Amino acid sequence: MIIEKIDDKRIIMALTDEDMNNLSIDFSEKLDLNNCNSKTAINQIVNLTNKYLGIKTKDKKILIEAVPNESGCIIFISFLPYSDKFRKVYKVKQSNGRIYTFINTDDLMSAIKLLYKYNRYIFNSKCYFYNNKYYLILMLIRGIPRYVPYLINEYGNYIGKNPLKIAEITEHGQVIECENAVKKIGFYL
Repeated sequence: MIIEKIDDKRIIMALTDEDMNNLSIDFSEKLDLNNCNSKTAINQIVNLTNKYLGIKTKDKKILIEAVPNESGCIIFISFLPYSDKFRKVYKVKQSNGRIYTFINTDDLMSAIKLLYKYNRYIFNSKCYFYNNKYYLILMLIRGIPRYVPYLINEYGNYIGKNPLKIAEITEHGQVIECENAVKKIGFYL
């Protein structure tokens, strides 16, 4: 676990998977102060900032944002100006983008044709050409049949859910389709 003070109003924490288990942080549910588990986790996070940095959080309004990464999560804590409108529900940000890579357009189009049948499970999809490979980034809705990602592997390779890799591809890659790629391209296949 790493805790650092960015400035007087912001703190950053890097938690490993083990730290997250110890704090009972789970990205499948939102952090809600009415939920006992969430309340305990938030209190532990606030107590850790007090313990390691000596920052008193009592009577301060705070905003906690959690972003998952490959080895745990990053938590941003911001101290906000006090107001009577205090929001008590915090949503854990989750990157559910899956990245697939394809060697040629035939494999990419075959995968898109297959995925078009399951389009109702895809929240959004993007298609890029980067470093002589084709990339398909899928944002999936829960409930997708478990075998669908394995079917895609018949045509391409799953390379992970890394938000930094997604950002690199979308920033530097040549856009083929940046919104609803499976729906738009699949319609014509």
